[in-house]
Amino acid sequence: MGRSEKPVDHSRPARGRLAEHLRGWRHSAGMTYETLSRRTGLSPATLKRAASGGAVPRRTTVEAYVEGCGGGQEAVRAADELWRQTRVEERARLAQLRAPRPELIRDEGDLSRTLEVVWEQAGAPSLREIKDRSENPLALPVSSAARIVKRDAIPADEQQPQAFLTGCGVPPERHTP
Repeated sequence: MGRSEKPVDHSRPARGRLAEHLRGWRHSAGMTYETLSRRTGLSPATLKRAASGGAVPRRTTVEAYVEGCGGGQEAVRAADELWRQTRVEERARLAQLRAPRPELIRDEGDLSRTLEVVWEQAGAPSLREIKDRSENPLALPVSSAARIVKRDAIPADEQQPQAFLTGCGVPPERHTP
């Protein structure tokens, strides 16, 4: 039997909630980090860090952790939401951003600010993750996603904003013209 874990770091509340959530899954599954490591393909050290509350783990690590403990799609979605809240808290950018509601976008500047807010609300996922989750990766190269996020460019055609929004977790029925 190994040493007991250090207490979760709750200096950032959302990070602490995510860590407690992950630990809860592992304890419920009755697994050691070594067993979970074999199931997920992630190192025990990565899994321990994810459940420490000391830093925000990658979304893919959170998803693999929950799946490795036997969690299904709903459990992964719940963990993704905790991850998103943690990233938003960690980055602390949303309070500084101002963008109009989608129906009030009147120019390229408004569109650019709105897409930045959408990205931040999604937890500022990596550009590769946006592309992979876009359901149309050919429409949104990583370089285009980078220019959109940095507000250096707006989407080049009608497919790019749809791919960007989908990649940021906005369901198609919420995409506005």
